[in-house]
Amino acid sequence: MFWADHVEKVFDTGRKLWMEKGGEKQTRKENYIDTLKMLEGIIGDKLYFGGAKFGYLDISLIGICSWFYTYEKFGEFSTEVETPKIIAWMKRCIKRVSVSKYVVEPLKVYDFALQIRKNYGIV
Repeated sequence: MFWADHVEKVFDTGRKLWMEKGGEKQTRKENYIDTLKMLEGIIGDKLYFGGAKFGYLDISLIGICSWFYTYEKFGEFSTEVETPKIIAWMKRCIKRVSVSKYVVEPLKVYDFALQIRKNYGIV
């Protein structure tokens, strides 16, 4: 449960990448990548966070993986370069029918983020 709560930090630090304007982008990017690297350390070389079984932490994190593209665009980095084990894990999860049927396409999330920024006057 502790690590599932950490997923909220991943989302919060990622949100700051696409919602905030102005300086500090480098710091926001580093904070986001650090939160993912902590999870990458937990998964290590396992298939899923729980080992061979897809479990609670996997479900918690896979729900925000559609945002990775948006975070990358606004933060100007590659999640795959920074945290390759997380991306390998994500690709394994996406192959599961129970996941692929419900994960939102990343470009739709990016378009949504652009619309939110426009509504808040963030250009």
